[in-house]
Amino acid sequence: SNDGSRGLGDVYKRQNPYGVDRINDLADLQDQLATEEEYDNVILIIGGHGSHLGIGEGHMQTSPDHIVAAVRSIQGIGLGVIILTQCYAGIFNYLDALEAPQLVIIGATNLNPSVSAEIKLPMAMSMEDGSTGKDKWSANIFALGFFAWLANPLDLDGDGATNLVDAYKYAGVFANEQLRANKCSAYQGAQELSSELRSAESLAASGDPQQFDIDAIRTALDQKLNFLYVHQESWLLNANLAREILFA
Repeated sequence: SNDGSRGLGDVYKRQNPYGVDRINDLADLQDQLATEEEYDNVILIIGGHGSHLGIGEGHMQTSPDHIVAAVRSIQGIGLGVIILTQCYAGIFNYLDALEAPQLVIIGATNLNPSVSAEIKLPMAMSMEDGSTGKDKWSANIFALGFFAWLANPLDLDGDGATNLVDAYKYAGVFANEQLRANKCSAYQGAQELSSELRSAESLAASGDPQQFDIDAIRTALDQKLNFLYVHQESWLLNANLAREILFA
């Protein structure tokens, strides 16, 4: 659970049709990781909701310092990688990544919202009871690019090493290409909704008996316009260590 509210892990377990195990509350992350051991390297990928107060919602926000301390509490680790895909991930930037064990921290976005987009899955996911589940997924575009790179690691900068810096660069480019394409679609949609709203307001003002859900049209238009101003700026903390993390 990444919404920071205690007790939701149990709720998700009861309402979990895909058989995902080890669903826990984010507030318990440090206690959980402190019990782990025999890991030389740790990669933590975080999604969900973010704000200027940290990760999660409501009164149980989890601060950047808490997440960093949780990763460093794992017994025996040599280094940790934290990949942040939630909104306002930049509140994790400029932390002390050099304290032992050293960390690489990568943010999908800086001090602004992060973007997710609906993707069509190659095949529908199977639920725990064997029935067909979702065939679409709302995926963070930076995380999607990162996993696409892992599936086919490339040396983007030509330095002869295929490393975590290459993964960061690929994911950042991928995310911004996806964002640009989605903004083009949103712009076209905003134009259509603007025209629809003007027509509905004009007919309503003239006393036309036809019913128009003007508030719904205006809300949809606001969502399109807000999306047009979303800025996706990825960042990397401790690039020297990231260059040492090699992939075959």
